[in-house]
Formats: sequence, C-alpha cells, structure tokens
Amino acid sequence: MLRQSCRNAITTAMATLPLSALGAEDDIMRGAQAARPRIACHSFAPGRHMTGPSLAHVWGRKAGTADGFTRYSDALRRLGPVWDRKNLDAWLKNPAALVPGNAMGFPGIADTRTRGDLVAYLQAISAGGVSAPEGQV
Repeated sequence: MLRQSCRNAITTAMATLPLSALGAEDDIMRGAQAARPRIACHSFAPGRHMTGPSLAHVWGRKAGTADGFTRYSDALRRLGPVWDRKNLDAWLKNPAALVPGNAMGFPGIADTRTRGDLVAYLQAISAGGVSAPEGQV
C-alpha cells in the first residue's frame, strides 16, 4: 500500500513537470531508491541538516547556501555552482573534480544512469510533488 502511494505521488509529480525537465532515460522511482543511502548524511526535509545540508529545494540553489547549515567548506562557498542537471551530475560523478578542496567525504557515483535517476529525483523532490525517502519526515 505504501509503495503504491509513493508511486502515485511520483506519477503526479512527474505530470506537473515539463517534459523537457525529465531526461528520457532518467527515472524518478529509481532515483528515489538511489537517494536512500544519502539519508545517512543528508535530510530531504527542509531545514533539517545532518552531517551534510538538507537536500530539500536543492534544485536551482547556489551550492553552499542552505539556510542554517554552517559546515560548508570554503571551496564550496567560494566556487558554489548553481545546482542544475549539469552541475548535480558533475558533483555526483566526482565532487572533488567539480569543487577541488570541498569537504564532502564522498567519492562519487560512476554509473551514468544512477546519477541521472538521482538528479531527476532531486529535481522532482525540489518541486515539492515527491515525498522524501522512507525514514525521513
């Protein structure tokens, strides 16, 4: 029942996004699954920061600017790209290559499809129509 509810919410959210916002190969449901390991360090709830900043409303936000999160590296604050499809994909692939000297202890995600799915999910969750991964409020 919960899984069907999640599917319905994601389907509704996808219907509200312009088609150009969704890559043909990207899948929000797979992205939701790829997001689950991130809840160890990141919240998807607005204003709820953990080791890393909340990822709520990350889409279109300048990196290093989440209100209330104070542990950004100087490098990320200085270079802070705007989180869009291109920059999120580059960050998820290799954070150190996009922002040398950043403080995130994450080597990256090599698989292009997984990154695309996760980026699609981050875009959908930022739009507010998709729920946070299970285990988060």
